Amino acid sequence: MEKPESSIIFNANTWIMVSVLFVLMMAAVYAGVRFHKSRTARGKLRAEGGAIMSAVLALFGFLLAFTFGMSGTRYDARRHNIVNEANAIGTATLRADLYPDSARVALRRDFQRYVEARIAYFEEQREFDKVRQTLEDAQSAGNAIWRRVAELSHNPDLFVASNQMVPAVNQMLDAMTTRTVGELSRVPDPIVYMLFIMAVTSAFVVGYSLAGTIDWMSASAFCFLTAFVIFVIFDLDRPRRGFIDLSISHQAIVELREMF
Repeated sequence: MEKPESSIIFNANTWIMVSVLFVLMMAAVYAGVRFHKSRTARGKLRAEGGAIMSAVLALFGFLLAFTFGMSGTRYDARRHNIVNEANAIGTATLRADLYPDSARVALRRDFQRYVEARIAYFEEQREFDKVRQTLEDAQSAGNAIWRRVAELSHNPDLFVASNQMVPAVNQMLDAMTTRTVGELSRVPDPIVYMLFIMAVTSAFVVGYSLAGTIDWMSASAFCFLTAFVIFVIFDLDRPRRGFIDLSISHQAIVELREMF
């Protein structure tokens, strides 16, 4: 598991980012108001900005919905990946009972080690070095299981058992890879930067278009709700650091302990 590349967006504290965004949006509203009054005083204001404001806000709303959809889809995929992995591990563990006792005991011992490593992988949360170590432990246990199954498959008397176990173990190991890659996937930084730019631009247009009748309470609510939605987007996109975590889905793997 490679450490995620350096990224201001990825490494920054979510609360700090949305707080800065809220302040920038409020400043942009004020700047829009001042710019509108300046142009009015100089007689350069020729038309109302309602149409432009509607177009900018519509574009911003589309981008906000698109980004929220991306983070929501990735969160849902991570949740499904955990459940699918738990099912794959459970299936492979049950099929170990198809072997004679001598092989079954050794296999179940390896499976228990693998399950504990996968549980630790989730529970380490934010310490990258520890997370990588738990992933290496799982890979080591998975390789031990595969070598043992591959060796047993050479025995003609165990053909039926091996025919059932080999694809189950392969699916289990594939599920681990899918889950790891899915966790590293996130909303690309350029889209986040574009979202920030559009949020500040929209706030400026709101201030510019409504300078004569601006309601600062409404403007504050607009900036706050926008920052809150963006906070939720980040929270969904950071499964190890957010309030919206995957602990409920993780219980499916924790419950595998009862099989041993």
